Amino acid sequence: MGTNSQSPNPENIRMIYNQMCTSYHSVDDFRAKLLGFLPLVSGTAIYSLIKDGSGTHYVHEIAWLGVLVTFGLLIYGLKGIQKCTFYIASGKTIEEHMLQDTSFKGQFMMLTDGRKLMSKFFTEPVASAIVYAAVLSAWVYVATTKMVKDQDGVDVLNGNFELAGSISLLAFALVIVHWKILSKPKGK
Repeated sequence: MGTNSQSPNPENIRMIYNQMCTSYHSVDDFRAKLLGFLPLVSGTAIYSLIKDGSGTHYVHEIAWLGVLVTFGLLIYGLKGIQKCTFYIASGKTIEEHMLQDTSFKGQFMMLTDGRKLMSKFFTEPVASAIVYAAVLSAWVYVATTKMVKDQDGVDVLNGNFELAGSISLLAFALVIVHWKILSKPKGK
């Protein structure tokens, strides 16, 4: 059986490109909603647990559950970053093929235009890293809290800020390193 030396049918390429755009926007839309709701729901839950200082008897257990759920969503978010990175790279390749005789740039080419500051530093993975790090840090802080009396005898929450900060930095680094590994051109 010989190889097919004909170029792909332009209509098939256009159909694949349209499906890729739909898939990319679906994943990106879900990730945006998740990044919006995660801090809102976590913040509401944390506030409910500690609002009057008495909370529930299960504050630590609920907070550690919050840590685990947030970490699970972080892993799921990393998969979303991987999918979006694939869609962007593949979409850019298709756009370069479809638009080779024009100066027009498609949506994926615009996303990877390295001349713009926004496309280099202020990206969805960086935003994800900030949100996941902040939410994990908040849950870890609450999970490690103890009720103590301040110098005036008032009950105050005292959590392990160092551990919360360390977890926050690790989560941020995990997202950024994962994204940078995915963004590295193949063969380099």
